[in-house]
Amino acid sequence: MSSDLFYADLHIHTTASDGLLTPTEVVREAAIAGVRCLAVTDHDTVAGLGEASREARLVGLEFMPGIEVSAWRHGREIHVLGYGVDADSAVWPDYERRMMDMRRERAYEMVDRLQSLGKDLQHSDVDRIVGDAMPGRPHVARALVEKGLIASMHDAFAAFLGDGRPADVPKKAVGYREVIAMIHGAGGIAVLAHPAHRFTDYDLAELRDHGLDGVEVVHPSHPPDLTQYYANAARRHGLIPTGGSDYHGSADGQVPTIGSFGVAEDVVKEIRQLAAAYRTPSHD
Repeated sequence: MSSDLFYADLHIHTTASDGLLTPTEVVREAAIAGVRCLAVTDHDTVAGLGEASREARLVGLEFMPGIEVSAWRHGREIHVLGYGVDADSAVWPDYERRMMDMRRERAYEMVDRLQSLGKDLQHSDVDRIVGDAMPGRPHVARALVEKGLIASMHDAFAAFLGDGRPADVPKKAVGYREVIAMIHGAGGIAVLAHPAHRFTDYDLAELRDHGLDGVEVVHPSHPPDLTQYYANAARRHGLIPTGGSDYHGSADGQVPTIGSFGVAEDVVKEIRQLAAAYRTPSHD
């Protein structure tokens, strides 16, 4: 393994949500990169976990099943990563149908706003990009690029789809306590994703008291001082410090690559040990 790669990259997206690579391709890329363990964490779906797990066995990679769930806390959207979840758990089918409907409705509303801004984009253009995946803003951005309505996905977010931009539509999500309970019910641990500058010690203590198990310390959006801050906070609050590249595929020269952000092997072991404590007989 290259010295600049981590043992485990625990934040990767595939075509099951808004990534550019299939679960099989993601696993193969990780193997080529020299990553030893990876977690697939698609937005609000476990649909890609079976394929990724099978490919990981074939290429000899350790695999961590995961998901990234959108949630609301005090009127603000947060993301919660679930690690070690059972993809066959009974909690997922109803949840995924619910999220699919809400996300599709949101994507269509974005298209409607873009139309009002003079962009010749149709619902069907986005449907073609989405396919069977969980819809998200990147699908709308790709539709704009593919129709030649804007130069790049970066420009699409900067001009129209980024937070607070003219075609952005707030995401609907469930409460964070329900999300944490759902992840635990599926035999996984709950980790706060990419907290950036938005979470104080008070916030982390409250989340921990409501079942949070970890915090994503290492992430492309975290400069060294923020990484250190959350590493220290994780120790203070008894939270597992996780990390990953948040890889969606390479488009418009986007970085990072798989394995460029992540964690050491001991973190993976700690996650697996705690996840085992949440498993009921139905998850064994």
